[in-house]
Amino acid sequence: MRQEARGPGPVTIRPVPDPATSDVSRLRIDRNDERPRAPRGRRRGFRGLGLLIFLGLVGGAGWLFWPRIEPIIASIRAPEVEIGTVVITRSGTDLELTTGSGYVVARQRAALATKLIGRLIRIDVEEGSEVVENQVIAVIEPASWQHQVDRLIAALAEAEAEKKAASALVTVAKRAVDRIDEQLPEAKAAEREAVARRVEAQRVLDLEVSLQAAGSGTADAKARAQNAVKIAVAAYDRAHARIALLGSDKAAREAEVESAQARIDVTDAAVNVVKARLAAARTDLEDTKLRAPFSGVILRKEAEVGEVVVPALAGGGTSRGAVVTIASFASLEIEVDVFERDIRHIIEGGAAEVVIDAFSDQPLPGKVRRIVPTADRGKGTVLVKVTFDRKGLRVLPEMRGRVTFLREKPKTPRIAQTVAPTSAVVSRDGAEGVFLLEGDRVRFRRIEAGETRGARRVVESGLSGNETVVLEPPAELQDGMLVRTKTDG
Repeated sequence: MRQEARGPGPVTIRPVPDPATSDVSRLRIDRNDERPRAPRGRRRGFRGLGLLIFLGLVGGAGWLFWPRIEPIIASIRAPEVEIGTVVITRSGTDLELTTGSGYVVARQRAALATKLIGRLIRIDVEEGSEVVENQVIAVIEPASWQHQVDRLIAALAEAEAEKKAASALVTVAKRAVDRIDEQLPEAKAAEREAVARRVEAQRVLDLEVSLQAAGSGTADAKARAQNAVKIAVAAYDRAHARIALLGSDKAAREAEVESAQARIDVTDAAVNVVKARLAAARTDLEDTKLRAPFSGVILRKEAEVGEVVVPALAGGGTSRGAVVTIASFASLEIEVDVFERDIRHIIEGGAAEVVIDAFSDQPLPGKVRRIVPTADRGKGTVLVKVTFDRKGLRVLPEMRGRVTFLREKPKTPRIAQTVAPTSAVVSRDGAEGVFLLEGDRVRFRRIEAGETRGARRVVESGLSGNETVVLEPPAELQDGMLVRTKTDG
């Protein structure tokens, strides 16, 4: 490549043909290039405009993302504080053994399902409905079960008709036997009389034969005697034949009685079978009505009209098991977990005090009903069941509560007191109060403080319990400030 310098001015590179070298070697600087170039002042203007555009973009991004960045910066600069909790205590602490927390349950609770498969045609309750024992809650379609009852009623009528006909045959046959029994004595008497006449006729004949042999009798008398014997023998034969006929007739009638009686036994068994089936069918028909097993309150509806329900949930996606869930509020109790190390202090029948979180200002007297005879090794606790007097409060299953186990039943009601950590109570503008933690900010709450009990101070008014407060708040802490708790790191 060859360079040519022809004085000051723009330098350009031009290709110079040279067959002996490569394409790159044909480039050279041409200082006589006369193409126009932008003035230096204009180039500086472009650079300034670009800088303004860049600064504008940075400012716009900062304005757009500042609401997200500002809390992060503020939280980093926020003071770090330690927190505590306001609690409620009661008088008579010397009676307290230990405490436990848990949930209210109904000892008498049931998920009600029908005994038969069918489609719901009626549900008479809603959530919260009160029902009494044996009240109809729901009904499934009874048509098929009613048809079965009707068919068995007809079968029972037929079996009873057959039994009645067999009984009639027995009655008729027995009456025939009775008539034969009435005729037999007369027939036997006639037979005896015929025997006597035959004996007498034979005696007369023998006499006539002897007289005729002696020459004193007549042939005519002998003929009359022989005829009398024949008549007597014929009368005896008739009487004897009648007795035999009556005997055979009696045997036939007695056979009829036995046959009819056997038929009665068969039809009687058939009647009993049909009656048993009819009773079962009527039970099934009655089971199409779902009834409350005890008085209580409907907690949940598990099915609606038109759905198919089954005794067990095995019918697929279009069928249901339970129809409703019912619980007896009269059997409400609270189940609490007590640490294993404290269970030795608790006895069944011991006194207790129950505080439901929803009614924290109304303690309820209770009694230990049962200590479950097994422990939860995962939590290291034992389940204790405590009954309590609701005193008209609307206590519901699954509400959370706390139980204080007592040495004995207090003679006077235990008075509730709200206490806060002593280090949380400060003075601002001449008024005592505490800083409540609400989210990530603090709010100053004025209180009327009472006596100090060691690390806690009684609060007469201003707090209700379970509030989270700042411990040893710094002097610069003010209402509404953003703070960080030590647990936040």
